[in-house]
Amino acid sequence: MKVFQRDEDRCGPRIVVLGMFDGVHRGHQKLLEAGREMKEGGEAKLRVCTFDRHPLTVLRPEAAPPMITSIPEKARLMRLFGADEMQLIPFTRSLADLSPEDFLQRLRERTRLIAIVAGWNYSFGRGGAGGADTLIRDGEKHGYAVRIVPPVTIEGGDQVISSSAVREAVAAGELHPAAIMLGRFPEFTGIAEAPAGAAESRVRLRSRLLPPDGIYRGRIRFAGERENEGLVIRLKNGYAAPENRAGFRRSEGEKCRLILEGRL
Repeated sequence: MKVFQRDEDRCGPRIVVLGMFDGVHRGHQKLLEAGREMKEGGEAKLRVCTFDRHPLTVLRPEAAPPMITSIPEKARLMRLFGADEMQLIPFTRSLADLSPEDFLQRLRERTRLIAIVAGWNYSFGRGGAGGADTLIRDGEKHGYAVRIVPPVTIEGGDQVISSSAVREAVAAGELHPAAIMLGRFPEFTGIAEAPAGAAESRVRLRSRLLPPDGIYRGRIRFAGERENEGLVIRLKNGYAAPENRAGFRRSEGEKCRLILEGRL
């Protein structure tokens, strides 16, 4: 899948899915599913347009949340769910100051728009003034389709699946609800450390969003390998290490993903 920042030329038709997509949870997956349905039988490619950082890191840095997924992890998941390309739009104050109409005009000028897919609560433009109604009006005026995807809720309840809800669940150590919302067990990026004189390696976690320190059931997956099954993993001060795998040793700097299934 192609990942890029600079605007591409308008050589081919695109179905554009808009959103922040942090976590690529089941609500986001519904957006991608809608885009794939609109793409079927046509020549258009499915493009995800998202920002290269959370808008609050620019507008109100003190309120910016920890991200659930890194950009490489987001790209991996986008490819898994059928996106052909992902555009990372640099979020700046000048972009934030664009009116909703100017934001859409820029998108139309730089993309051969066939359709836009967005969530029911997607907002854009200065002060978040643009929303679903703005997209629908613009689509009717300029001749592209618009599909607004309704909220996705947890089965048997009315809780709307959102990135904020996933963050709250992970931060509280409630990994089962987080897994239900994500459609997979929570994952965290890490890098192996092999301290001099230490008998075993540990994993320094690079994700800002982590569950509380404690003992967890989980797996560790290194690049190009199957994950280690059935691990009891201790999290402490931003580090993870298997409790039940004597002699756990990895090369310094090896990248991995930690998959946590539940707290013990």
